[in-house]
Amino acid sequence: MLAFVYYQLSWLLYAIQPAWSYGLNADFEDHAEHEYMTLVTEHPEWEAEPFTSAFAADYAELPTVPTSSARSLRRAGHKQESLARMEEPRFR
Repeated sequence: MLAFVYYQLSWLLYAIQPAWSYGLNADFEDHAEHEYMTLVTEHPEWEAEPFTSAFAADYAELPTVPTSSARSLRRAGHKQESLARMEEPRFR
């Protein structure tokens, strides 16, 4: 239910002023990144734990660099992408 409300709010903000929508997403991602870093700090054992995905079979098998669960969480944020899009023109 919350994801539906967030999507509708984000869409409405984008329709009014795209930078507002991207700003909301950047704030959301900033919070998520902070929580991921806290979680990784609280679980140092994840540095040695290989990352495996339950969804890997549903996607193409791509050669990847072996990574740890901790590293995967550190790379999960998309805040910079949202901040960059705030500067783009509304229509191309």
